[in-house]
Amino acid sequence: MRKVLASVVFAALLCASHEALAQVKAYSVAISADRVGIEVQVVGHSSATIHVRNGEMARMTPPGSDAIGLTPVIRGGAVDLVVMQVLVDPASGNEGLRQFAKYNLKRGVQVRIGEVDPALDATWVETQAPAASSPEPAGPCTNCCVICDDSLYCGCLVITECGRCCCPAICICPFEPEPATPSAGAERTTGGCGRQRA
Repeated sequence: MRKVLASVVFAALLCASHEALAQVKAYSVAISADRVGIEVQVVGHSSATIHVRNGEMARMTPPGSDAIGLTPVIRGGAVDLVVMQVLVDPASGNEGLRQFAKYNLKRGVQVRIGEVDPALDATWVETQAPAASSPEPAGPCTNCCVICDDSLYCGCLVITECGRCCCPAICICPFEPEPATPSAGAERTTGGCGRQRA
């Protein structure tokens, strides 16, 4: 557990709100440009596949629950998945993180994450090496989100039965993203930049 936390550096990103107040948003820093694909499924709901860079935190908000952070870290032939609760200060809106659990994932093997409510299943589906040449940045998109079956899923590539999104500056998109530019300070939550409907 300490090795994972030592490898993954947690930091805070300052985002300007509409009222010009600073809000601290919790995230983790990628430790390599390799991308990890995790399929997640809230029990009783449809599944989603989320890609993030190695060590970067994906987010999901299950129905009627708080946001959950999922940070995959490549460990040789396996992936350690650190599961965190995203804590929000009600007065300031600032975020923090609290670790729930850590799981060692084998490719294609589903793991039940019972520390969160509702419980969810996670499966490591693939790891992709970085592209030979990095794609040209397409605006500020580094993270996009899709809402499907009452759940919110965020990563650099998200695929659900309701829709999909991809940030070509970070992920190699398996489809041609629809160009979109988010407004300054606004967080995209319905496809985001580089979105594409299924």
